[in-house]
Amino acid sequence: MYIPVKQQARTVTAKYVIAGGDKNGQQFAPDSQIQVFYAQTGSLNVANNTITYGNWQWDQTAGDSTTPGFKVIYGSWSLPKEAGQTLKLMFLIQARIMLL
Repeated sequence: MYIPVKQQARTVTAKYVIAGGDKNGQQFAPDSQIQVFYAQTGSLNVANNTITYGNWQWDQTAGDSTTPGFKVIYGSWSLPKEAGQTLKLMFLIQARIMLL
């Protein structure tokens, strides 16, 4: 019996803004967007002939060859950094579920 693997992708948009200080709220890099891929595998319970699916797992077999598990839609996921500067990131993520 064939048990299909369920797949989903979530679209994530990152907005890079400064939090705090005299530059609070200023954008320091262009927005970026990626898709993150997930898969859920199932198994057959032969006692009652039902399929039970496990937890969603990050699917590194999907996505771009250079970024397994991800597909860059636009922008860069390499953050700019000036010499001697450290970055503390806090993301507000708005995700949209899309069935593949």
